[in-house]
Amino acid sequence: MKNFIRKQQGLTLVELLAVIVLVGIVSGVIVMALGQLSAGNQVTFARQNAQEEARIISNHIIGKLREQKYNLIVPAGAATAQSKSFLTLYTTASRTDNYIRYYLDIPRKAIVVETVMNGQAPVTKDLAASVTGASSYFLTQSGQTSSLSSSEIQVKYLHLEFQLVLLANQKGKQQTYDYKTDITIPAWDK
Repeated sequence: MKNFIRKQQGLTLVELLAVIVLVGIVSGVIVMALGQLSAGNQVTFARQNAQEEARIISNHIIGKLREQKYNLIVPAGAATAQSKSFLTLYTTASRTDNYIRYYLDIPRKAIVVETVMNGQAPVTKDLAASVTGASSYFLTQSGQTSSLSSSEIQVKYLHLEFQLVLLANQKGKQQTYDYKTDITIPAWDK
């Protein structure tokens, strides 16, 4: 009898079932972790895209502000369905000949720049897509906010805020990303 017990090799059915259960649990944990990692990567990638869109808008505005002296800079606050424009840069006092206007095209969720030079027809260009909100206002030397034009106050910074669409979750609700930046207004010698 002792020889018979010593020569038995292999796994019993109970041991085999225990191994299968453990492998199943470990596999389930790994699959869940990979799913969460993938979802996190999607949000990170979407946030990077939203930041890039907001930087494109900000860099365009910065470039225009540094390019030349503007006679008047008018932040319009938040863009709405009634008033889509959120920032206008006037190069002349007439306000009709030469200006650059930034506005939010709400149905298309796009930031559009409209340029008028020497009284010609407006030229429009899309700067960014997936934008659901845009606003601008001034920060004065004392740090106060103001929506007055640049000719009425001593301006230090132009504050811009954008809200961009990130992802639609499984319930259909959109996640958004808020981007805020302050642009130093150049002190042009008069």
